[in-house]
Amino acid sequence: MERAPCRRFTALASSHDDLPPALRAELNRAVRRALRRAWLVVTWERLWRGTWPAVTVCGLFGAIVLLDLLPALPPTGHMAGLVVLAVGFLLALAHAFRTVRVPTPEDLMDRLESGAQGTHRPLSTLSDSLAAGGADWLTRTLWHTHRLRMAVRAGTLTPGGPKPGVPAQEPWGVRAFVILLLAMGLAATRGEEQEIVHRLARAVRPVVVPSLPTASTVTLWLTPPAYTGAHPWLLRTDGPAAPAVPVGSTVLALVLGGREAPVLALGDRLVPFTSIGVDSHRLETTLNEGAGPYPMRLWQGGAERARWTVTVTPDQMPHVAFTQPPEEAGRFRLRLALAADDDYGIVALGALIRRAEEKPFELSLTVPEIPPRSVSSSTLHDLTDHPWAGLPVRVRLFARDARGQTTLSEERTVRLPERVFTHPVARAIAEERRRLWAEPATFDEGLGRLDTIAADLAAQDHDPVVFLGVRIARHRLDANRSEAALAEARALLWHVALRIEEGAIALAGRAVQEAEQAVQAALAGARVAEGAELEDLIERYRQAIEHFVAASSEHRAFPTPWPKDWGIPAEDVTALIGRLRELVQAGAFDAAGRLLARLHAVVQGLPFSHDDRDMRQAHTLLEAITALRGREESLLHDTFRHQNRRPRPRGLMLRQEALLQEMGRLRVMLEEGFSPVPEPFGRAEQAMRKALLQLEHASPTAAVLAQGQAVHALHQGAEAIVRTLAHRLARQGGGALLLPGAQGDSLGLSGSAGRDGTPLPSQSDLHGARKILEELRRRATEYDRPSLERDYLHRLLRQF
Repeated sequence: MERAPCRRFTALASSHDDLPPALRAELNRAVRRALRRAWLVVTWERLWRGTWPAVTVCGLFGAIVLLDLLPALPPTGHMAGLVVLAVGFLLALAHAFRTVRVPTPEDLMDRLESGAQGTHRPLSTLSDSLAAGGADWLTRTLWHTHRLRMAVRAGTLTPGGPKPGVPAQEPWGVRAFVILLLAMGLAATRGEEQEIVHRLARAVRPVVVPSLPTASTVTLWLTPPAYTGAHPWLLRTDGPAAPAVPVGSTVLALVLGGREAPVLALGDRLVPFTSIGVDSHRLETTLNEGAGPYPMRLWQGGAERARWTVTVTPDQMPHVAFTQPPEEAGRFRLRLALAADDDYGIVALGALIRRAEEKPFELSLTVPEIPPRSVSSSTLHDLTDHPWAGLPVRVRLFARDARGQTTLSEERTVRLPERVFTHPVARAIAEERRRLWAEPATFDEGLGRLDTIAADLAAQDHDPVVFLGVRIARHRLDANRSEAALAEARALLWHVALRIEEGAIALAGRAVQEAEQAVQAALAGARVAEGAELEDLIERYRQAIEHFVAASSEHRAFPTPWPKDWGIPAEDVTALIGRLRELVQAGAFDAAGRLLARLHAVVQGLPFSHDDRDMRQAHTLLEAITALRGREESLLHDTFRHQNRRPRPRGLMLRQEALLQEMGRLRVMLEEGFSPVPEPFGRAEQAMRKALLQLEHASPTAAVLAQGQAVHALHQGAEAIVRTLAHRLARQGGGALLLPGAQGDSLGLSGSAGRDGTPLPSQSDLHGARKILEELRRRATEYDRPSLERDYLHRLLRQF
C-alpha cells in the first residue's frame, strides 16, 4: 500500500531526461518519507475518528469500576448497568468497523498536497505530460523549468499533524467528563492494585438476592400495659387462639412478603401498616375498644391473610370505703380506717376534706411503690394546725388506679381534732392564731394583743425562743398582709404555742414526723428521685430522730433520768439508718419502707406528754418486774450451786420467802393499773410458793425447777404488760414500747420481718443484690454490646 505510489513517482521522475540523476534520487527518497508519514497520520485520524466512542465507553466502565458504583445498586440495577455498558461498547465497535478505512495512494497524495499551501500540487504536476507545443523549443524549456521547480517542492512536502476532527463530532465534552471520573476513581482506590482488582471483580459479578416468597408471613404481639403485670402474647396465623387481654394493650404486627401494604381491621376500625423495607410492613396501635370479643382481620392485596378474635377485658374501677367512721384518736389526731382494692393495683390513696362551700384540701396517704391490689389500714393524722381544727368537716376517701380511674367513697362527717392548750400563754397565742383566720376584721387589734403577750414574756424572763417567735410573727404580719404571709405567721405562732405547752420535745417530734414523711414520699417515687436526694433526706431523718431521742430522754415526765435500757442508743439509730441506706442503694425500696415503718413505731412509743400517767405507771411497774425477775434468777443460780451441800443453807429459804412477799406487793400494783391481772403473774406466784415449800423440805433440785418456772412466768408477764400498754398507746395514737432490761438491739434490727410479716433482706441478700446491680450497670455502659441488649439493661436499671 505504501510502495505503489513511491514506485509510481520514481518511475515518473526517471522517465524524463530533463531531470538530473541526483535530483531524481533525492526526490525519490523524499517522496518515500513523506508518503510514510502521510500514511501514519491519515490512518491515525481515521482510526481515532471511528473508535473514540468505544474508547469512551471503556473509560466510563473503568470509572464506574474504580468508584465501586455498580455493587451499590440493587441486583437488577447492577445487571442492567452491565448490559447497558456492553451494548454501548458493541454499538461503538460497529461504528468503528463501519467508518474506519485503509487510506489509498490518492488519499495520501491529497493529504501531502493539501498540507502545502501555495505549492500548486507538485506531485500531480510531476505526473502530468506536455499535451501540445512539444516541438517548440521555448515551450519545452518552460515546461522543463516548471517540472524542476515542482520536483524541488515535492521533496519538501509534509503531511502535518493528525487532525481527527472529533470535537466537531462530539461538542459536549463527554470525553473530558469520563477522564475526570477516572481520576476520581484512581484517587478513591489510592492506586492500590489489589483494591482495583477487588472492585473489578465486584463490578462484573453482581450478587443475586433470591426473591422473597410470595406468601406473606404474619406475626403479631399483644403486650398488656406494664401496670397489669401480665406477660405478652405472640400470635401467628397457624398458632393458638388469641387470649383475653386488658384494655390498653399494645398491638404490634409484622408482615414479611407481599408488596402491597396490609391493613388490620380492629372491629370497625381500619389501621394501615407502614412499609419498613423490601416487602416488609409494620403496625403498632393500642386496643382502646370497650370490653368484649373483637375480630381482628389482616387484609393484603384484596385477600384476607389472617384472622383472630381477641377478648378485651375492662379495667375495673377501684373501690374504697371507710371500715369505721373517722374519729378523734389520742394526742389530738384524726384516725382514718379504710379498705381499698383494685384489679391491677392502687397507685394513690387519700382523703378530700371540705367544709361548707369552701375549697377542699387533699390529704394524701402513703402507698407502696409496687401498687397493692388491696389495702386495709388505719392511719393517724395530726391536723391540729389546720384552720378548720375544732370544726365539723365532711370527709370522702378517694382511690386511683394506674389507668387514672378515680373512685370516691361515701361522705362522712367528723369534727377535726383541736389541740387543747393548758398553759395560759400557749392558749392565748393559739387563740390569736385562730383569730387571724376567722376574724380578719380584728387584724389590728390582734397585733396589739401579740405585743402584750411579747411584753409579758419579756417581763417574766421566759424562753427567748418563744419571745423572738412572737415578735417575728407580729412584725411579719405588720409588714405584709398577703395570704402567704398570713400562712407563715400562723405556722410560726403554732410552733411557739407547742414549744410553750410541751417544750422542745414537741418541735422535735414534729421535725421527726416531717422528715419521715419526706423520706416516705421519696421512697414512693424512688424511680424518679435522685440518689443524692434520698441520701440527704435519710441523713436529715437520722438527725431528727437523734434530736427527738435526746429530748425524750430529758423530759420531765420522769423524776429520774430515762433508763438506759429504755432509750434508743445513738449507735442503734446509726445502724438502722445505715441499713436503710443499704436497702435504698440496692433498690429494695419496698423493704426500706417496711424498715421505716418499724422505726416509726419505735419512735412513736417514746413518751412526749408530761401528764401521761400510763407511761409513768408503766415505767414504775416494769422496773419492779425487772428487778424481781433479776433477784429470782440470782436465787435460782445460788440454789443450783448449793443443791449437793449438807446441811441446806437456811438463807435460801429466807430469800425465797422475801421474794414471795414482794410478789404479793407487785400483784396489788397490778390490780390497781391492770384489771384483770395477766395470768403469767399468777403462775409466777404459784411457782415461788412451790419453790419455798421444796426448800423447806430439803429438796433443792425440785426448788430449782420451780424457780425456773417463776423466772419464765415473770418474763411472760412483763411481755403481757407491754402488749397491753402498746394497745392503749395505739388507741391513743402511740406506737411500740420498749421493754426495760430487754437484751439485744433496741430497734429490732436483728428481726427478719417487718411489721406486716414480710421478710426483710439480710446482709448477705443485700450484698448479693448490690453485686448484681453493679454488674448490670457495668454491662449497660459497654457500647460494644448490641443496642437491643443495652436498651433492655437501661429499662431494667430504671427501677433502681
